[in-house]
Amino acid sequence: MNRLTPVLVSLALFIAACGSSPPAERGATGPEPPSVASAAPSAIPEPTAAADPEPTVATPTARDLAQPDDEAGVAPDADHPPGDAAGIAALIDPLVADLGLRFTYGSLIDRTAPPTFEASPTGDHFAVYVEPVGDYTDAEYIANTWVLAERLTPFLFATYPGLASYDVCQEPRPGENDEAVPPPVTQLDIFRGPASEIDWENGSLATLIASDRDEPSTTLRIEARLQQLPEFVEELRRVE
Repeated sequence: MNRLTPVLVSLALFIAACGSSPPAERGATGPEPPSVASAAPSAIPEPTAAADPEPTVATPTARDLAQPDDEAGVAPDADHPPGDAAGIAALIDPLVADLGLRFTYGSLIDRTAPPTFEASPTGDHFAVYVEPVGDYTDAEYIANTWVLAERLTPFLFATYPGLASYDVCQEPRPGENDEAVPPPVTQLDIFRGPASEIDWENGSLATLIASDRDEPSTTLRIEARLQQLPEFVEELRRVE
């Protein structure tokens, strides 16, 4: 497959930490953005028993797990980020506000016993949703996929040793999708091990594309239409 041309690798619907199919009572559902991995699904290596194994069944969306009264509560120890909406907002908003983004939803999730993932104040996976505030271009979605990763990933793993993985999703611009749980425009889901191998000071979106290609426990998904943008195509070429 020619990796210089962004393609839709898989048309299957799947459940993941961001943008998964919600419970029946939640209403509308939608597909996730396609992975940017260039190989056919059968050619992508399966996760092995390693320091950062990828679960065979993905987590429910943080929106599904979030409790209206914040039952997960604030984390009881310094090994985990806060699990309540106010605490997560206080942690995330200062890191993303200058990008034209704001925190919308999030949850600490116990990802250790699939398929019974549950919100937990000592969960090992941190799911974060952000959405644009005001005008936000398609090019900014592409550029900020790396900037979000660069700001959040080393910070979260260095600050909270109880985390094994986290994911961050950029949601659609307000008013563009009225579904109860709109699929994210971009998503990075990464484990601690692969994250430690990335040069966060000198990397780029191409770095994440390469990690998605080479690391079974790294997942980068970008909406198909954004994979046609020159900014994305250029980053894809750099991986060659």
